[in-house]
Amino acid sequence: MARFSLTGTVAGMKNIRRFAFVPYIVLCVVHFVAIAAHQDDVVAATKPLLMALLLVTFLVAAPRLTMPTLVLTSLALAFSMAGDVSLQSPASIGFLIGLAFFFLAQISYITLFVKVGSGKLSWFTSLYAAWFVALIVILLPGLGSLTIPVMVYGLVLGSMATLATRVNSVTATGGALFLASDTLLALDRFAPNITMIFSDELIMGTYMVGEGLLVFGIVRYLNRATPEI
Repeated sequence: MARFSLTGTVAGMKNIRRFAFVPYIVLCVVHFVAIAAHQDDVVAATKPLLMALLLVTFLVAAPRLTMPTLVLTSLALAFSMAGDVSLQSPASIGFLIGLAFFFLAQISYITLFVKVGSGKLSWFTSLYAAWFVALIVILLPGLGSLTIPVMVYGLVLGSMATLATRVNSVTATGGALFLASDTLLALDRFAPNITMIFSDELIMGTYMVGEGLLVFGIVRYLNRATPEI
């Protein structure tokens, strides 16, 4: 009987983990539709919940957590949530605070990927160097006093996306989408001569999927590193 109960409990936990990302996906869809429908109150209410729910999702979905993985992933998502809240402020200081929080999120991801990544860097990561140079050239005329902060953030963002390729293809894709989201945000804010349609949808869509894939990739890494019970 005890063995049967244990087997049932393990099977139940596996089922919970299998569907752990569903609530996050639903919230992302709600947030995205609210953006497209210009429901600003819904957007403001759901945005701070995105990374909070993704953190809960990570804790539920991960089979077994080592302390570095738990702490660093939790920090990355907590800093991202704080960045999301800060960027909702229309004031310039809100952007700077948000940039600082996302800088800390990238540092957390970088530290994690250095610890757990074992694969070789893909050849296409060299494109991130070209991306950085091109982005700074495009943004420089409109950056003003934010030139140094944006350049530093661009370096850590590119480093995160590069190191994400050493974990697995899922984190690599997530890192690329996160980078794409912040690139679109920078172009929308600092390059007024570039017209983007559906900019809010593109920025948040790539961000939500990117962060989700980063976490899913980390969970996938943990699944492969953890023996079956």
